[in-house]
Amino acid sequence: GDPDASQPLGVPSGPFVIVPSITGAAFYDDNVFARRTNREGDWAYVLRPEIGWRSNNWSNAQINGGAFVEKRWYSKFASEDVTNFGVGTGGTYQPDANTQLVGRVQYLHGHEDRGTSDSITNTFTSPVSYDQLEAAGAINKRFDRFWTSIGAAAAWIRFSDPTLNGVTISQGYRNGEILSVPARLGYVVAPSTSVFVEVA
Repeated sequence: GDPDASQPLGVPSGPFVIVPSITGAAFYDDNVFARRTNREGDWAYVLRPEIGWRSNNWSNAQINGGAFVEKRWYSKFASEDVTNFGVGTGGTYQPDANTQLVGRVQYLHGHEDRGTSDSITNTFTSPVSYDQLEAAGAINKRFDRFWTSIGAAAAWIRFSDPTLNGVTISQGYRNGEILSVPARLGYVVAPSTSVFVEVA
């Protein structure tokens, strides 16, 4: 066997462990524009470098995250070439044995695949891009066998305005925000097993 197989992936760098990677791929799409008739196929290629990070043996906290850029391009249909990217991080802080603070934030710039939304997306000049931001946090507290958790999460999404036959089609009706505030009360019935109720 590999003598290093049990070693964790990554390169230690001070208080963090860095994990770089790169992915390359090729695939054949037999219906690039997701049409019901007059299907057209093409070869496509993907290149995706990424970097991840995590805290390196912090005493009462841990953090992790990552970032990526993904380039996708087609042999014949340059209109379908896209670049996606994103970055996110999250962590946990434990000020005492019975209290835990958790949080995360993430940003993504992506593109919708043809045919995944309203059927008109099949005919736009190019795939519809969007920007999405998410953030969430929670406080968890334990009282002997009872525990509580209260948090909040929010997501914001904005779509670009694509063109169809030279006319800009507004996607403003699809933009929006989602906010949730969940709270839980639980009881530990066995190690690693709880029952709980939740309101949101």
